[in-house]
Amino acid sequence: MHKNKYMISFKNTAGLTLMELLVSMGIIVLLLGGLSTYASSMIESHRREEFYTSLQKVLTFFRSARYHALSNASTDIVGAPFGLYLKKENEKLILIHFIDDHDGVSSGINGVYEEGKDTLLEKEEVSLLNFEMFFEDDSGGDLGDEFYFFFSPITATMSMKNALFGTDYKTMGIAFSYQNNKLDRRICLNRISRFLEISSDPSCT
Repeated sequence: MHKNKYMISFKNTAGLTLMELLVSMGIIVLLLGGLSTYASSMIESHRREEFYTSLQKVLTFFRSARYHALSNASTDIVGAPFGLYLKKENEKLILIHFIDDHDGVSSGINGVYEEGKDTLLEKEEVSLLNFEMFFEDDSGGDLGDEFYFFFSPITATMSMKNALFGTDYKTMGIAFSYQNNKLDRRICLNRISRFLEISSDPSCT
């Protein structure tokens, strides 16, 4: 009986050992973890950018109203102030820049915004989904969700009034808070100085 001198050997060259499989899985987990961290970082960066952009948008509205008042832009009603109406509603802040030139009688000035009647100059919305915003007094107390701000022509004298109760204020702030007060900024408003800037101080006092 002759032995077959041609031996055929089969080796599993395509398979993975247990160690190789574990190493491969570890690499995949690390890659997925890195991608998740990167995605979270990008989301955080986007939300912070949105936070600061929203602050600037609100501040620009105030500066625009003051500029129109100082430049004494022509109006149909003599002495009609340039107003801002700000209202929190359904996780957004509504900003309306208008001229208070209609009251249905004679003078046209009544200290409120009447849609379709007062002259609308600009309207914007700011999303409040990723951060909080509130009107506050000097001690940080919440003043409600609706406010009027008026600038008189030529002098740009500023007045601030709670839209629901009609209360006038000399000083107040519009506070923006991100991640449970980890990042706070506020627009401080002073009727006398008419100073309009963003502050990182914990209050406007």
